[in-house]
Amino acid sequence: MNHKAKKMILQDTNYYAKACMKAWLICEACVYKELSKENRDTQVVHECHDCAETCFALACQLITQQTDNIDRLAFLCMLHCRQCAVICDKYQEIDDMHYCGSACITCSIIVRD
Repeated sequence: MNHKAKKMILQDTNYYAKACMKAWLICEACVYKELSKENRDTQVVHECHDCAETCFALACQLITQQTDNIDRLAFLCMLHCRQCAVICDKYQEIDDMHYCGSACITCSIIVRD
């Protein structure tokens, strides 16, 4: 593979990995914030945690260029991101939740493509 082709693949990988990493970080922040509340919403904790977990796993595989089960993992990431965005949309008046929902819907669209 020539240098130009490798550079294009790396740029594409970075594009997907960045979207996953952003969703992962924001979801983790929402989990942490929700767990610090006295009256936490367990659905938010569960959905954001699952989303963060799959986003991180996919980002790691993209960064290390491992292709084992990457299609399955990308599909799971897309599904979890969409579900997380639905849950976050319920609390869109809270800036962190609005930002999380936005990052997750963006990640799901990027991963789907």
